[in-house]
Amino acid sequence: MCDRLGIEKPVVVGHSLGGEISLALAASFPDLPATVVAMDSTIVPPQERSGMMRPFIESLRTPAYPEELRRYFSKFFLLTDDQERKARILDRAPSTPQHQHVVASAWEDGLFAYDTAAAACRAPVLYIDAGTPNTDLVRFGELCPRLVVGKTVGSGHFVQLEVPEQVNAMIERFLEVTLRRKRSPS
Repeated sequence: MCDRLGIEKPVVVGHSLGGEISLALAASFPDLPATVVAMDSTIVPPQERSGMMRPFIESLRTPAYPEELRRYFSKFFLLTDDQERKARILDRAPSTPQHQHVVASAWEDGLFAYDTAAAACRAPVLYIDAGTPNTDLVRFGELCPRLVVGKTVGSGHFVQLEVPEQVNAMIERFLEVTLRRKRSPS
């Protein structure tokens, strides 16, 4: 698509699953992105998380799918998050068509398939962390030496909605430093 549109060296930004997809794009097409920004994504999950997530993923393959998804999503918020936004998100989360096996597979792949993408990524990566136990940041940094980590304050998982001023400032500074460094002679 970038070739068809004449886009060179895009900055690829994604939240949650979108961050995983952004990293997978950078791993699959290493010369394409200028940088990658992943916001509170599950990229290199802590080892203990896989055991914890297995029962949830299996519950998505059952008729209890809507309730299980809503219950799980309810953990994504802090008390400081906008309560109306939280209610809307929790109401919409289980409205995905009842293709539980697809949703369960997406969660499963998201949890267990991104270590290799992190290791293959050559672009600079900004990971914006909301403090959720999604990613083992130490291991991510070992796999992806061009990783930079920023952390939000006062927001749950939906950082781009809750604290856009923090997120935008981190992205702007990351791009300023990263793209300037690329242009500067070594």
